[in-house]
Amino acid sequence: MDGLQHVLTRCLGELREWRAGHPDASRTPDELYARVERTLRQLRRVRDPAEAARRVIELELRLRDEGPLSEAFLPSLEDLHEAVTQVEA
Repeated sequence: MDGLQHVLTRCLGELREWRAGHPDASRTPDELYARVERTLRQLRRVRDPAEAARRVIELELRLRDEGPLSEAFLPSLEDLHEAVTQVEA
């Protein structure tokens, strides 16, 4: 799971650069959000689904703080909470 979190952290850093007005990133915000979405899907498939689901929610909350574009690319919190409930049941 650490590798996936590293990818997400790197994407967050690049998104912050874009928002600050000096993008050094080679990817556009749309490409970064698409990468984040793929990584979140991978994170949901780790061995301990309950822990992964909790971490996905934490990461999504951090991503939503990064800007309004994330709304178009990330699943809703309701869907994530439902996934956590199903996993923990």
